This record gives sequence, C-alpha cells and structure tokens, in this order.
Amino acid sequence: MFKKTKIKQIISLIHLNSSNSFIANALDVSRNSVIKIRSKIDELNLSKEDLEGKEDDELYEIFFPTKFKRKSSLTPVDYNYVHDELKKVGVTLKLLWEEYVDDCKKEGTKACSYPTFVINYEHYTSNKKYTSHIDHRPGEDIEVDWSGPTMHFIDVDSGSKVTAYLFVATLPYSQKIFVEATTSMDQDAWMNCNVDMLNYFEGLPLRIICDNCKTAVISHPRRGEIELNEEYLAFGEYYGIMIKAANVRKPKEKPSVEGSVGKVATKIIAKLRNESFYSLDGLNKGILKALDDFNNAPFQKRDGSRNTVFEIEEKPYLRKLPLIPFEVSSWTYGIKVMFNTHICYKGNFYSVPFNYINKLVDVKANKTDMFVYFNKQLLTQHKLFSNLVKNKYRTKDEHLDKKKEFNPYTYESVIEDAKSIGLSTLEVVNRLFSEPKVKEQAFNAVLTVLSISKAYSKEILEDACKRALDTYSIPHYKQILEMIKMKNNEPKQKPTKDNESLNVRGSDYYK
Repeated sequence: MFKKTKIKQIISLIHLNSSNSFIANALDVSRNSVIKIRSKIDELNLSKEDLEGKEDDELYEIFFPTKFKRKSSLTPVDYNYVHDELKKVGVTLKLLWEEYVDDCKKEGTKACSYPTFVINYEHYTSNKKYTSHIDHRPGEDIEVDWSGPTMHFIDVDSGSKVTAYLFVATLPYSQKIFVEATTSMDQDAWMNCNVDMLNYFEGLPLRIICDNCKTAVISHPRRGEIELNEEYLAFGEYYGIMIKAANVRKPKEKPSVEGSVGKVATKIIAKLRNESFYSLDGLNKGILKALDDFNNAPFQKRDGSRNTVFEIEEKPYLRKLPLIPFEVSSWTYGIKVMFNTHICYKGNFYSVPFNYINKLVDVKANKTDMFVYFNKQLLTQHKLFSNLVKNKYRTKDEHLDKKKEFNPYTYESVIEDAKSIGLSTLEVVNRLFSEPKVKEQAFNAVLTVLSISKAYSKEILEDACKRALDTYSIPHYKQILEMIKMKNNEPKQKPTKDNESLNVRGSDYYK
C-alpha cells in the first residue's frame, strides 16, 4: 500500500516559492517526493487554481498515479476507447466526459471530475507515446510554412538552372493542401503565395497560423506582444483574418502543415523529379496537377478524400472572398525616361511614349507586370523580365517617334562619329546596332562606348576596340574598358641588346 505524504501542504509551499530542502525539513517528508511533485506541476503547467478544491485522492492520482491505490468509488475510464473516439469528426474530450458521467449515473457509480478526466488522458497519451488529439473545426484555421526541400526549372532567357522554393498551406480539418513554387522567399513572394492560397481554397478562414519567418513576424518575445510584419498585418486586415504566429521551436502548434511538408516531398517533388520545366509558370502547372491527384486520393484510415471532406464538410464554413483580391506590389519613384524612350528598371529596359523623354515617371510592379505612371496617370504596362536576366529590352512600336525628332542623335550621325575615331570603333558600333530588333534600343550602349574617347582619347578607344574584337563577338562598354585597364597595367619593355639602339642614344650622338 502506498504511504501517503502531506501533499496539500507541499503544494502550498511550492506555490510560495519555498525551496525543496526547506519543504522537506519543515514537513518532515522525503526531499525526492517534493522534487517529484514540483516537476509534475511544471510538466503539466498546473496553477494554484487548478489544484485548489481537489480531494487528496485526486491529487495522489495526479502526482503518484503508479503508486496510489484507489480507495474511492470513482469509476475507471477506458482511455483506449477515448483515444479511438477522438479520431472521429466532431468528437471532443468534453463530449466523451459527459457521456462517461451519464453512464456512471445510470450505474449508480461516482464519476471523476472533468479536469481529472483530461489530466489522466494526458498521462495515458504520454505513457503510450501518443500525441494528444487536437480538435479542429471546419473552416477555422489554415497553417502555412516554407518547405525545406526545393525544386528547379530551366530559365529560357538565361539558360540557367533556377532553384524554386515551395510554399505549403494546409487546412487542418480536411487536410487539403496547397503548394506553390517561387524563385525566392522574400516578402513579395510570401504575400503572393498567401493570396494565391486563398484563391485556391475559394474562401477565407478565421485564422492563419504561420511560422516565425521574417516575412510574417518581426519579433516574437517570450513575454509581450508579438510584432507582425506590417504588410502581412495589412493582408490580414484586408481579408478579416487573424494572423497567429506559432511559438518559437514549437512545430506541434502547426502539426498539419509540418506533416504536409513530408507528403509534398513524396507526392509532388519525387513524382515530378523526371520532368523538365522551362518556366516558373510551367513548374507551377505541373505542381497543380500533382496536387489535384494528391488531394483526390482516398484516405487510408478515413472515408473519402481530402477534396470530398473539404467540399462537403469544410468549404461551407469558409467566408466568401472579396471581389478584388489583395494586391501585392512595390513602387519605385522618379525614374528618368532616356532619350531612346526607355526607362531602366531592375537592370532591364522598358519603353514609354517618346514625348515623355527626360521626364520622371513612377513604376508599380507586381509579380508578373510593371506599370508606368506620370502624374498618377497610367502611361503603359509591360511584362516583367526574370530577375535572372539583365540589359534586355521590351519595346512597343507606338512608343517610338518614327521621325526621330526627339533624338539629338541619329543613326547616321552616330556612325559618322564612330568612323572619325577609327575602323575598329566603327565595327564595334555596327555590331551593337545589329544586336537588338529596334536600332533605338542600342543608342544607349553605343553612346556609352563612344564616350570613352572623351574620358581618354580617340586613339586609346580605337586601340581598345581593336583588342576587344579579338576576344568578344559584340564588345560592350565594360569589355572595352577592361582592355584599356589591361593595357595600362602591362609592364613596359626593358631595352635589350637587340633593341637598345632603337630606344637609347649611343655615345656617338654626343660627339
């Protein structure tokens, strides 16, 4: 028989922050018993209010469950049955406890309290190494995160292999998942993925549970208010969604999306490993097809599929999307229109109407397009180039002045300038003009090369062009400048016996 200790007095002194040794000496009890009770309080996060009013038998069941022999008439609970029932849709611990109490009343036996019912179930799951069931309600939460494993595609413009990062979202109730590939994990990519996720699920949850990445959370202190990223907070306010950050290093607070990351690796990444994609859009279309197959696949231990449970049981609880989705965009102000009717935006060139040359315009860009404004009026719009390419042009014919009245330079005048410097310079200029489809696009590159003659001299530019043509098919400003620097860094040749008479005046000269 278990020898009872002074458990209520020990608990009272623990809540007064007394030391283990002091409590053991004051109550004449074993120090190990005090340590065990204190550890159990910390482990179960029990407050003083949780333990007040409990009988000794209930307290001994909590702190010494393996040693204490029940003397009361409390009816034992079949926690195997409880654990299995919790897997069913809509079943909660509260419901099962109420059913247990009803059975006890019918049999005329005494039932345990609800807190004891819950604590003993936690003991059961921890001893069995189970994870306690989390009761998810339909349409309440979406869990989001970045996937560790990545994919790739081939960029057509650059020919290089591009890493694609995967955004993963899961509805915990139906377990339906959404996956989207992006070329970065920056703020714009995060926001666009969240917008696309809501469009895919065709509705709004009450809450989004996210990780502590900087694109979502600025700071997550142990104590105090969580500081959300300003743009993500605006996104939540626009859709009327609460943004909740999971605690640091607590993956079990978003278990559905953590589990989905592993499924994505098997059902999507591995499934598409032998297919080749030549754009981000193409990769996302392949992911979407594999994703539909996965969401339509039957559950192994549950009736239906993710899609059927979502459509029948969860989608009706999602709120309607607004008519206009949240727009993720960035602004760049005060870009000067060059004389070739183009502006430079992130290393590439986009045309605007020629009558805005030398004026300052503003650019708004989203993930696919850029929009050019002057005095808040839209001038034009272009498809954005990939971040992987530079010095590319997008030109609309209607933006060019066919009379060339706007341009202080003409093709003919520039050719004459190059001809006056030398044949090698003329060849470089002709090759630069032959590169783009529209000659106006080459003016900037040509005039930059010709400006070298003002910084150095015509002779130096001509020599550098001649040397550059031996190395590059179409030399640009940087390559020609490299030739000049290489020439300046070449060591001067010391006179030898063979060429000494060519460089040094002999003694006969002074006779």
